[in-house]
Amino acid sequence: MTFEGARASAVGSQPAPFPEDPVSCYLVIGPAKPGYKRSQALIRQIEHINSEYTGVDYYLFPTDSPEEPAAVVFQDTSIKVIFRDLRTNAMCSGDRTAVAAIGQLLVGQQNVLSKATVLGQLSNEFGFDVGAAVSELDQWSMQEAGGLSKIAFEAQGFLRTMEVLYGKPELGKNRDNMLKSFDVCDKPVARPGRASDILITTGT
Repeated sequence: MTFEGARASAVGSQPAPFPEDPVSCYLVIGPAKPGYKRSQALIRQIEHINSEYTGVDYYLFPTDSPEEPAAVVFQDTSIKVIFRDLRTNAMCSGDRTAVAAIGQLLVGQQNVLSKATVLGQLSNEFGFDVGAAVSELDQWSMQEAGGLSKIAFEAQGFLRTMEVLYGKPELGKNRDNMLKSFDVCDKPVARPGRASDILITTGT
C-alpha cells in the first residue's frame, strides 16, 4: 500500500484493497474500521508493513535515526500467527488490549531499543498511554498466565487447538500444511544483513 493509500484509509469504511483470505490478511494491513482514525505515525508503520518485505512483523524507529527503522521478525509460527492477528485488530480498530499485547511482546523480546522508546513509539502511533496498558497486562500475565505474555499464552492455545483438530496421524499432513500457510518467514526480510534488524526465534 502506498502512503496515499494508507492515508485514504485513515477515516471511514472503504472497500478492502486485499483479498479476505487467511494468508493475505496476515501479510498486509487493510483499511481502518468505520469511525477509527489512524494517526500519521500509525500510517507510517502501515506503509512499511505493507511494503514488499512481508516477512516483517513490526518496525521500531530509533529516536536518533527514525529514518532507519529496525525490522522485527518473529520466527516462531504460532507467535507470528497470534501477533499478526492482534496487529490487524490494533491497526484497524485501535483495540486497547490488542495494542497492549503487541507492546508487551515487543518490550519483552528485544533489547535493541529501550522499553521507554518502544512504548513511546506505540503511544504515538495509537494515541494513548500504551505503557499503562502494558503494565495492566503484565499483572494479568502473572496472575492468569504463569508469567507468559498474552501472545505466548494464546499461541499455546493455538497449538493445542491444532493438535486437537489435526492430532491424528492421518491428519498430520493437513496440520503441517496449515501451519506452513501462515509461516511467512521465508518471505523477504527487510534489508537482509542489516545489523539493526531483529530476528526473534521464540516468544514468551
